[in-house]
Amino acid sequence: MTATLTRTECLTYPRSGHTLLQRLLRHYFDDELVYCEQYSRPGGTLDRDAETNFQKNHDFQLDTPIRDDRQYLVQVRYPIDSIVSWFKMSCAEGRTDDTPEAWMMFAVGKASFWMHFYRKWVLDHVPGRLIVNYDDLVEHPVHTVTGVVKFLGDETPDIERIERICDDEGVARKNYYTGFRYYGPAVFGLLKGLFAAVPGVDLTTDRLVVPGAAEADAVVPAAVTDLRRAAAELEGIADRLGLAHAVKG
Repeated sequence: MTATLTRTECLTYPRSGHTLLQRLLRHYFDDELVYCEQYSRPGGTLDRDAETNFQKNHDFQLDTPIRDDRQYLVQVRYPIDSIVSWFKMSCAEGRTDDTPEAWMMFAVGKASFWMHFYRKWVLDHVPGRLIVNYDDLVEHPVHTVTGVVKFLGDETPDIERIERICDDEGVARKNYYTGFRYYGPAVFGLLKGLFAAVPGVDLTTDRLVVPGAAEADAVVPAAVTDLRRAAAELEGIADRLGLAHAVKG
């Protein structure tokens, strides 16, 4: 297969299925996909390496500019599932203590970041953008990957090839947050109450339903105030928890 791939920056909130998606794309495009994990290979970014055509970016500082020399693939997931998964990974890598207190501090901080990330990359207008919802990726992998393949530049995707790749990979949903060892009504009730202000977060079904462009344009003016309030409240809680933790320690 020969395709000229469009230079694409993948903005992904951590634990939203990026590793799975890029693995599927690598199997499909083979060497034509020149991937950059900028946190381990900063010299290979789109800005520094002309051969790179697919770059991962978490936008941790929320300072990534929107440029006209690339398109944007945005990956998101139901926030509570992402945050729990991120905490588990951080603990496994030894970067976070595996304690209820550490979980509480982690959760409120990452929830605030999720809201800012979601507003910037999903609700606000971003030209040349495709949004990939984790639920869609794991429940309808062939359809979702086909859309991504087209977005990257293959206008006539090989559907049978995509089906084989998804079957071989065994695409499936990972753990739900309700099985988390620190699951309980206090912190999760707080998180759900704050996420209730976010368009697309369905607390009844524990799913993220990404709003379409027209819907996002309609809700953004009203949602921005709620998102700022919720994010500020979370940041305030995180500050108070940090102070309490320091005094206790």
